[in-house]
Amino acid sequence: MANAVLRVFIFLIALICLYVYVGYTITDMTGGFQKTVVVEGINPEAGEQIFFGKGKCSTCHSIGDKGSAIRCPNLGVKGDNFKVPIGERATERAAERSKQTGKQYRPVDYLFECVSEPPAYVVSGYKNEMPYTYLPPIGLKPDEIKAVISFLASLGGDNITMDSIVKPTGIAKELFSKVEAATASGASMMIPFKPYLPGDPEKGKELFWDVKSKVGCAKCHTVGDKGGQVGPALTSVAGTRTLPYIVESIVLPSAVIVSGYEPVLALMKDGARISGTKKDETPDHLTLGTPTGEVVTINKSDIEKWKVLDKSIMPGNFPEILSVQEFHDVLSYVLTLTGEAPVAPAAAPATDQAPAAGAAQQPAPPGAEVTSSEKKPS
Repeated sequence: MANAVLRVFIFLIALICLYVYVGYTITDMTGGFQKTVVVEGINPEAGEQIFFGKGKCSTCHSIGDKGSAIRCPNLGVKGDNFKVPIGERATERAAERSKQTGKQYRPVDYLFECVSEPPAYVVSGYKNEMPYTYLPPIGLKPDEIKAVISFLASLGGDNITMDSIVKPTGIAKELFSKVEAATASGASMMIPFKPYLPGDPEKGKELFWDVKSKVGCAKCHTVGDKGGQVGPALTSVAGTRTLPYIVESIVLPSAVIVSGYEPVLALMKDGARISGTKKDETPDHLTLGTPTGEVVTINKSDIEKWKVLDKSIMPGNFPEILSVQEFHDVLSYVLTLTGEAPVAPAAAPATDQAPAAGAAQQPAPPGAEVTSSEKKPS
């Protein structure tokens, strides 16, 4: 009897394996499995892969509806603010740079400047927060930088030739020489900064995702598709930001406030004070992400006065509430968030959400003052 059962079990396993093999083979033969083909060289196709892949440019930029344009300008066509793509936009930017610097900029010069020396020109309404993509932790190679530029130029830059990108001259060559010098020197790419204690990423992961813990980062931050929507997404933070920047963001959250997440304080007509990051605004409503992790929508007619603050709503007391070891545990987990394979729980704990009325009673940051409602953020 036992042998018969064993034979039946083996037969069923073999049959299942056969079905899986046949199904896989047929699907593969009919093109059902999409294989990612890595494109190399200096060309728009390779540049697009780098933009949305290794370069992590889409962490802060969008191309139309693809990517994230909260922190930095959309490089495609989107709404009234971005009516032409970056390749065509580069002509206008080059004219601006020519007036500002007294040098004759071409569109290709502007694109090289954007990638090689981001702080040189910051679009109005945005902050100087784009990292040097050829330095750690991103570390693009010179030809990869050119590939990205060729992709950007392909977005409407009909007057930008591939030859001017592959073999840059003038201002573009001068700018690109800095990239080549930095990437050629191993010492120039080393950052002499590291944690002084080893952390346990698993323990840090628990603190990060437990919204009821004294840390509870997931209450406001996302990793992948899990977490809160109040603060910046951290899916690839360790793949785009340096260790000193990450440490400062945890210990001194108000030192650098990411674009699109500026804190707002609203004084309601009923005397309540609501603080949070502005998530959305319409002519009649204001939507804020509060320090509790809740997203609330307020009628503007109920607001007396409001203003943008220079103090982050992220708690600044982590050095006091965490032990040195706990801090390094959380840091070690955050450093795994490179965007390649984010470490997140199978199911993130649900956020305890207070009712909207309760959120209205959230205290404002210390020292905050409210000005006239005429000074509303745009």
